[in-house]
Amino acid sequence: MSPFLRNAHEIFATARGAADDCHMAILVEADGAIHMCPSADWDLECLRRHHGAAAVYGVTRNGSKVRVEARSGAERCTLETAGAAPLACLGMGNFPQYCLIP
Repeated sequence: MSPFLRNAHEIFATARGAADDCHMAILVEADGAIHMCPSADWDLECLRRHHGAAAVYGVTRNGSKVRVEARSGAERCTLETAGAAPLACLGMGNFPQYCLIP
């Protein structure tokens, strides 16, 4: 797994375990420095370019719904919870509730 996807997965796991709702961006600079900021009114690619970041991870948490959108040049991925109801019906409550969308 690439560092880009590993970071997206770790950010997603952290957001799923958080208690508070949020809408933020995590920018990773070329030198590895990390900058966090509110992202409600920004397109992620525009935000990445504006700050000259190597990668941006948009994190949205609203109750049990979590979404992480990641961009880094030509690489993109989205991780999001699928929702508890369909999985509960299948008796798969401990199954990871996210989808990787290339």
